[in-house]
Amino acid sequence: YTDMGDLSNIIRNSWQHFDPPVPSIEWASSILDIIERSRNVIMHGGVLDPEDIERLGVNIRAWVKQVGA
Repeated sequence: YTDMGDLSNIIRNSWQHFDPPVPSIEWASSILDIIERSRNVIMHGGVLDPEDIERLGVNIRAWVKQVGA
C-alpha cells in the first residue's frame, strides 16, 4: 500500500531510477501533490469542479508527455 504522498519520497530516495525521464524531484512532487488533492476530494465523497478536472488533466498530460505512460 502506497499513499500518493509516498510516491514523492520513493522518487527522492531512488532518484537514480527516475533520472532522466523525470526532470526533477520538485517537478514530480508538484504534479503528484495536485493529483493527490483531487484524489482526496473524490475519495472522500466530494466532486471536482470543472476547473479542477481541467487542471488535473493538464498535469496528467504533462506527466505522460515527459515520462511516458
